[in-house]
Amino acid sequence: MDSKNEYPCQICGEPTEYNYGTKYEIVCRECAKKEPTGQASAKQKTNKNGVLMKWSFTKIIIILTGLFLFYLIFIVAPKSKQEDRDAYEPRVENAIPGYERIGLIKELSPKLHEAYLDKDSWELLNHDLKELVAHDIAMYVGHGNGDYFYWVKIYDYQSGKKLGEYHPSSGLEFE
Repeated sequence: MDSKNEYPCQICGEPTEYNYGTKYEIVCRECAKKEPTGQASAKQKTNKNGVLMKWSFTKIIIILTGLFLFYLIFIVAPKSKQEDRDAYEPRVENAIPGYERIGLIKELSPKLHEAYLDKDSWELLNHDLKELVAHDIAMYVGHGNGDYFYWVKIYDYQSGKKLGEYHPSSGLEFE
């Protein structure tokens, strides 16, 4: 064994610089051809240097990620959509006309998830009431739109300036 990359074949003892067996087995090219029943079978896929091809960690991770995404999209998402539909509160159905009656809501655009409010009325509300109103508008818009995504952008009716945005996960965020 002249080269530091050469290892003795575990079958015949001849020096070989390639590993034609598994990770733990070193077999020369000739023995790999003679031993069809061993792990170094000639039927196994090898690259251009004759080294056995194996499943890489990356391939396994990609396959597992694909299965996980399939599970999320086709198993979990439909259930959560139904839960969102069920979460629509009947109270919201009555609250929105009330907000319109007192002049707080001037215009709703469900397809764009936008609400145009009277800025003076909006500023009179404390933070908790603003959060409740934004929640109600988001529920109403998401349910009325049919996409069941409960979020809304809130604008001043007169100036068109963005006052805030509501998402169920992050709550009301002010501009």
